[in-house]
Amino acid sequence: MDDPTRTDNASRLSRRSLLKQTGAAAAAGVALGSVAAPRLTQAQESATPVSGGSLTWAVETLTDTLPYGSIGQPVTHTLTYDSLIEWDSQLLPVPGLSTSYEVVDDTTYIFHLREGVTFHDGRPMTADDVVWSIDVIHRNPPPPGQSFSFYPKIESVTAIDPLTVEFKLREPDPSLTGFLTWTRYSNIMPVGMNDEINVLAEANGTGAFKLTEFETNSYATLVRNEEYWGDPAPLDQIGFAYLPDPQSRVAALRSGEIDGAAFPADIAFSLQEDAELTVHSGLQANHREIQMVIKDPSKPWANKQVRQAVQHAINRQDIIDKVYAGEAEYSGNVPTGYGDWPLPVEELRNNYLAYDVEKAKALLAEGGYADGFDVTMQVINWPDITAAGLVVAEHLAAIGINVTVEPLEFPVFAANNGEGNFDWQLTQRGFRGDISGFVNEFSPNAAIFANWFEGGWENQELFDLIAAGLQTADEAARKEIYKNVQIILAEEAVHVTLVQANVFWATNKRVQGLTVPFHGDIGMSLKEAWVQD
Repeated sequence: MDDPTRTDNASRLSRRSLLKQTGAAAAAGVALGSVAAPRLTQAQESATPVSGGSLTWAVETLTDTLPYGSIGQPVTHTLTYDSLIEWDSQLLPVPGLSTSYEVVDDTTYIFHLREGVTFHDGRPMTADDVVWSIDVIHRNPPPPGQSFSFYPKIESVTAIDPLTVEFKLREPDPSLTGFLTWTRYSNIMPVGMNDEINVLAEANGTGAFKLTEFETNSYATLVRNEEYWGDPAPLDQIGFAYLPDPQSRVAALRSGEIDGAAFPADIAFSLQEDAELTVHSGLQANHREIQMVIKDPSKPWANKQVRQAVQHAINRQDIIDKVYAGEAEYSGNVPTGYGDWPLPVEELRNNYLAYDVEKAKALLAEGGYADGFDVTMQVINWPDITAAGLVVAEHLAAIGINVTVEPLEFPVFAANNGEGNFDWQLTQRGFRGDISGFVNEFSPNAAIFANWFEGGWENQELFDLIAAGLQTADEAARKEIYKNVQIILAEEAVHVTLVQANVFWATNKRVQGLTVPFHGDIGMSLKEAWVQD
């Protein structure tokens, strides 16, 4: 497959050129080019961008702008920060803050940085900023940031000269370039930024927009960066308004107070009848799942049969119909639509995730809990997540498991997640830069493993496979490895996967060029959008 950031003999690439990958480089971005492309309407395909104007987007949550170590990516993040590599609208890797890279050997990568890039405060970006960002901040995020399992096997990052950076790996790791494309965890910041600004309310990146105003759970304003290194964004200004209630978003959209927002499926269907609005939809890498902390071997769900009982007692089609108006799909640990990497939907529906109450009761009895047990399940207090939690509780009551659903504000939920401060959580997952990112948390090498599993659960065969997937460059071999990883995870039911929903965005007619990408980042979509009054 193609990798537009690869170069041989240090030849430079234009921003959108494509060169054939070979060897280790082919594996490095293997998941990216095979991901399902976003849907475009015919009008969007034929329209010509118009420069100027502003757009206001309503969001359900507007958390702080922490640019590192955050489980919840700030909505402003990809508008204000960049990484060494980017994804284009088809989720293919293209040059970002680096124009090219060389694969010297399996553990040595040399990146050539783009000349003339400046941060929002006017400082030029150099190799020292890359070293500090990747090797210091993202490796060990300072508080309130937290570490994640996505960090590659980087031994060192060295500035060879102001525009050249060398990455040395402890051992081969094909996830490196996917990580360096994933702005949430690999954005480039100026050296010492966290000591210079309030990173919870300010930003200083190289991105297409500058953050000028921010108030947590209130509003944010961004203006176009006139010194941006890439193609200028069409919009002069983007605003985000905090409107957690979907009916309030409907009223604001119809009144013109906002230009667009995400909506539940049932509301989106009703908005399709409004001639003044456009509804955009697409499947995203956002599968829902029940996560379980299994540190204590005395907990009922430390027993595999009990977890399997939970898995088979849940009627996923009921969730799809009741919560998502039929607009969702079964999903395993790797979300449906992530190229040809996931387990087939029919295999999930008819085997691993099959709804079978009698089988669930039998498994529960075999596990020693024929009479069931009580458990509290934390959920994010988003309407669909809370609703899904209540439906799951209904299903599990049929086999004697009494689930108390506890809705939490997202910041509290996220903190509990990272600390392992829960029994069960029903959460929404997100996109990953490499196939390994969907499963690495189940490895004892992952930072999160100690908080979730240590002392209560292990599977050495799975651990060995996950390690092999991060050492194997051959794409066909990796696919076989990760197929087996997914099968073991489905059988272990360590995390009970549920469904993956279509996302619906509604806008007024003035908004043009908007796509619903598989990775789910509204910032990346708004960066390309424009308005036509």
